[in-house]
Amino acid sequence: MADVNVNNNPPPAGPPAGGDGGGAGTLLMGLLALVLVGLLVWFLFLRGGGDAGDRDINVDVNVPAAEGGGSGGSSGGSGGNP
Repeated sequence: MADVNVNNNPPPAGPPAGGDGGGAGTLLMGLLALVLVGLLVWFLFLRGGGDAGDRDINVDVNVPAAEGGGSGGSSGGSGGNP
């Protein structure tokens, strides 16, 4: 006859191995996702100060004039206008 090994001990009670603190990690990841979505919405929609028509950005860049001399060089292109 074959040998049969019977185990009558119930499984141990409590959370499974590695499951302790899983709720805190899920909560942290959820909060991080909400913060990232909030930043994305702010950058895309709310950054203009409430007036959607005023999106002009004026930048004043002072470029020093070219020094004299040289052989002329390139004129910078035609710009595509006839």
